[in-house]
Amino acid sequence: RMSFVEHALLPNRWIAKGIDHALNQRTGEAVQYLAVTGANALFFSWLAVWLVSRKFHHAYDRATSGSQSGRRPAAKASGGICGWAFFYLPLRLRLIAAKDLRTFLRDPLQWSQLLILFGLIILYLTNMPHLDLNSGAPRLLIPFLNLCAISLILATFTCRFVFPLVSLEGQQLWLIGLLPMSRGQILLSKFAFAMTVTLFVTGGSTALAIMMLDLGLVWSFIHIATTISVCFGLCGLAVGLGARLPMFNQSNAARIANGMGGTANLLASLAMVTLVLTAVGYGTWRAHQAGDAGPPELSFLLPCAASWLIAITAGAAAMIVGARHFHRLET
Repeated sequence: RMSFVEHALLPNRWIAKGIDHALNQRTGEAVQYLAVTGANALFFSWLAVWLVSRKFHHAYDRATSGSQSGRRPAAKASGGICGWAFFYLPLRLRLIAAKDLRTFLRDPLQWSQLLILFGLIILYLTNMPHLDLNSGAPRLLIPFLNLCAISLILATFTCRFVFPLVSLEGQQLWLIGLLPMSRGQILLSKFAFAMTVTLFVTGGSTALAIMMLDLGLVWSFIHIATTISVCFGLCGLAVGLGARLPMFNQSNAARIANGMGGTANLLASLAMVTLVLTAVGYGTWRAHQAGDAGPPELSFLLPCAASWLIAITAGAAAMIVGARHFHRLET
């Protein structure tokens, strides 16, 4: 079942074989695999440096001297390509959300961590048919565990990257007060940005898990609705508590996330995710006890619906509290 990761062209195969030969005193074969690994590492390192160095000086000059290329006024006015992701927002809110999206994409520390976390989830989901995880396990157990993993990873991401969004505006707080929109609308644009990014990633992961496990129509709807409600609740908590417990004197996102407000947001997010998953887990367990045949009964769906209400209420309440406090702050 694990043969797909033992292909002869994969580096982990070379390292495993080299260690095995070294342990068995086969020095020649061990040195051969070491040389293959080292040669490939040196080649790809050289290739990366060569590709980057070709454009580095030109890109650095453009970044330090400002954009040299003329852009169409229409693209600027609508937020450009990043603004297209928020087509459903009014123009003013779309510009704020597009600015946050550009900042997110320009920081490799943010998008790379999101890519690594959910990349591992997607790698696991795509190889799930090879692992034969359903043998000897309840049919609904593996999909529920996948939902737990996606929700907890999302809680980590929102606490680390969404919570500091409001605090990072501290140096421009006076400018925000001059904008022709209320501060509540600014929080709404940041919530829309967080919701769009997280829902795109988690929704895709959940849909992939549903397809790989061939989940029934009703349970597919339950898992998708749970994912949407968890995204809503976590983004609402992160943005709302970020506005209620800001650190405007700090420009380091990591320190903001590790402060008192970030800790409170982490605990609140974990508590909300625990309540939601407990309710969905209870409905899943009841369905398994009933034989798991046919569509689930209403008594199985009620705990799931209650979990959606919990997540939406938590996110909305945090947004309201944060908006009231953010509106009272002095510029």
